[in-house]
Amino acid sequence: MNSDYQKYLRQQLDKGVAVDECRKCWDRESQGLPSLRQNINNMVTDGLGDNLDQTWMPVYFKNKKDYCADLLLMADVKINNLCNFSCAMCNAADSSIINNKWSAQRDNEFVVEYTDTNLSYFDNIKNAYQVKNGMQVLDEILNSSVKFLKILGGEPLLNPKLLARLADIPEKQRSKINLMFITNGSVDLIDVSTQLTGFRSIYYIVSIEATGSMQNYVRRGSNWPDIEQNIDRYLKYASTSTAKLGIEVHTTIQALNITHYAGLKKWCDNRKIKTTITVLETPVYLGVSVIPDKIKKQAVELLTEAKSDPDVQALLRLIKETATDLTLVEKFVRFIKWYDPDLELLDIDPVWRELF
Repeated sequence: MNSDYQKYLRQQLDKGVAVDECRKCWDRESQGLPSLRQNINNMVTDGLGDNLDQTWMPVYFKNKKDYCADLLLMADVKINNLCNFSCAMCNAADSSIINNKWSAQRDNEFVVEYTDTNLSYFDNIKNAYQVKNGMQVLDEILNSSVKFLKILGGEPLLNPKLLARLADIPEKQRSKINLMFITNGSVDLIDVSTQLTGFRSIYYIVSIEATGSMQNYVRRGSNWPDIEQNIDRYLKYASTSTAKLGIEVHTTIQALNITHYAGLKKWCDNRKIKTTITVLETPVYLGVSVIPDKIKKQAVELLTEAKSDPDVQALLRLIKETATDLTLVEKFVRFIKWYDPDLELLDIDPVWRELF
């Protein structure tokens, strides 16, 4: 935490230097998209924006010699890859189901992409969760005065040991922790919230790619009616709870859901749920650059209805400015035939029929 490198980063950022290590945030902000930097700073200010000048942080570091810190402000803890989904854009490190599938198909070109540059890929995944697993890391984190604790998986809410460990945090410490979960929405959020009382706040970031059958397709294993019911019940519960609870829907924009985000956005807006997006960078053969012009045009028409949203404005610009890469299109077709041998995609979303 106080290595020379960390101190250097704090110093440069304090001077306003846009260090290359933080390129993703600067790039997103230049495109008009909210960045992780802005989102986290907004959490620190308790929803008052991303400017930290009026918070306690400048005073804190002013009194710290050479940018040293004894406060662990935020920690992201990946518990393991246990998951009940096998999403199209995911990989073995983040889903136990995909790990099992890929382990049995190691010669497949899409698996080889991960293993040809890392011959120990599957061993590393196994070691990461057995030699020193996420629960051990969590215990180390809880020995400090962490203020923001983000829990990731896999699907972390499937882990009863995790929930029990969080519930066992001493009341005084718990009351100072803002708890966040990255979840796929398949677990009852009311049940989790009632188990984890006494935290300063609990916030759920639900990863959803579309509504209906396309959600079930991109996120294999999901059941849209169950997810919809979980969220609707939670919203009703949170509106009457005395605890500080929050929820947002996060979407990874990619080829498969490009014509479906407008519908998901409308679904969230009707429920007054905050939405955030990330544009998929890897695997590139599922990204925006594989979308044919005809489908891009349809996506733009659908998104225009929500064009007042800054995320949608930036997304519209990105769609219009991104050229179609025919080599990646061919790879996209091969991937879909592997991911979906029966080509269910063409019934779920007929816009792809012409390409296939």
